[in-house]
Amino acid sequence: MTRQLAFDLPVREARGREDFFVSPSNALALAALDIWRDWPGLKMILTGRAGSGKTHLAQVWALATSAQVVEGADLLTQDLPALAAGAVVVENAQGVAALPELQTALFHLHNLAAEVRVPLLLTAERPPRDWGLTLPDLASRMQAA
Repeated sequence: MTRQLAFDLPVREARGREDFFVSPSNALALAALDIWRDWPGLKMILTGRAGSGKTHLAQVWALATSAQVVEGADLLTQDLPALAAGAVVVENAQGVAALPELQTALFHLHNLAAEVRVPLLLTAERPPRDWGLTLPDLASRMQAA
């Protein structure tokens, strides 16, 4: 019987642009993040299945723009005006559909960011029309991204 060897290898976070493998399937997403100053309304929603690289791309963009990164499910614990003082990434944004209060928080964050003209990047597994949003004003703003 063959015995499997176990190695205690160090774990290294690979979140920088130099660690991101550009392929034909993600090159357009990377290019879109590079021209964030030209995003309509300074907002973008990056969608893709779990494990597709959304978080890595969001981290690359956050480093380039000094953006704060927050989980959609954590918006109720955030100081939204402070968060909207600079570029913002909302990860797993589809999760806000779980609670009306989270939807309201994202709605306010969106409006604050738009008011002071700071970029807002959201990641999600599905497009906003499939999130199950019940706040009509938030749904329309997300679908316009």
